Amino acid sequence: MVFHNNGVIGDKIVKNRIVALPVCIRAYTKKDGLVTKEQLERYRILNSNNIGVIIVESCAVEERCQRIQTNIGIWSDEQIEGLNKLADVCSANETIAIIQLNYRDLTCLNNNYSISEIDEELAKNIQKQFLSAAVRAKKAGFDGIELHCAHGYFLNQILSIKNKRLWEYGPEKEKKVQYICEIIQMIKFECGNKFLIGIRYGCNEPDIETSIFYAKCFENAGADYLSISNGIGQDTFESCLRSNIDLGVGEPTLSEMNSKIYAAGIIKKEVAIPIIASGNIFNKKIAEKILHDGIADFVGIARGFLADPFWGRKVLNEKPVNLCCGCYDCKWFVNQEQCPAKRKL
Repeated sequence: MVFHNNGVIGDKIVKNRIVALPVCIRAYTKKDGLVTKEQLERYRILNSNNIGVIIVESCAVEERCQRIQTNIGIWSDEQIEGLNKLADVCSANETIAIIQLNYRDLTCLNNNYSISEIDEELAKNIQKQFLSAAVRAKKAGFDGIELHCAHGYFLNQILSIKNKRLWEYGPEKEKKVQYICEIIQMIKFECGNKFLIGIRYGCNEPDIETSIFYAKCFENAGADYLSISNGIGQDTFESCLRSNIDLGVGEPTLSEMNSKIYAAGIIKKEVAIPIIASGNIFNKKIAEKILHDGIADFVGIARGFLADPFWGRKVLNEKPVNLCCGCYDCKWFVNQEQCPAKRKL
């Protein structure tokens, strides 16, 4: 079965092709950003699935810019002890442990502050905050970090159509991507080439063609893998249809395969580093097709693990899983007890 095949990220052998994507659970976190016993238990269960990679949920590099005021922090050395426990849990059983770094946006500093008004001194300081967070991640024992450049957050805004001002990092796409590439290079220089760096970014920045350009830049700067998601741009489905790149699997159909997955296959053809595909991969059939057809190197599972904490173990052992219902607004982000899939367990 294709799930069991080894993969490679950087210089590390990955024991199988299943990746647990970063998902924040509000109920498990505290405002001080310290790792909680609930989080340790959640990731212990995830690791028991014997999956290839665990990417820890979005962690704040700046105290004032926590995503939801209660996510894991990595802005202070005081947080390293808890992060070390988390790294140990995630890396057990030879699983690759990655931690995602995020800076929410500029409104956490000033409600009226936007990306079009950022000054270069602040921009440079934020780069240093990402570097400091990466150094803490390495000290804590993680195999690498992932830069969160998707879903409308600060790094996504740098890459996006919102970055319109004429300055060192915009508005041309070459200048925008340079900001992220400099962070990659800073981290590689400080943490070493064996410390993994992943980029989670949108395939619609603002279209698939520009996202391919960004992918090549990330690879040249030293990124070890790309995790494909949504950004700030036009509809992913329409962007893919406009592409003149033939994926070899026909046009994307939203009923069978999320268009982000199709986009991942388009980007994969343009770079040599591994691609993680994601987007409502709830069942074994879709996940297996992605890997078998070479659409991506790894399948990223997020809500699948919320609906069934043992999704990976069951798939690897060819057992039926408890399927996510695909609610438009995931109930886990408000009250997990309202999750219809969890009620079926």
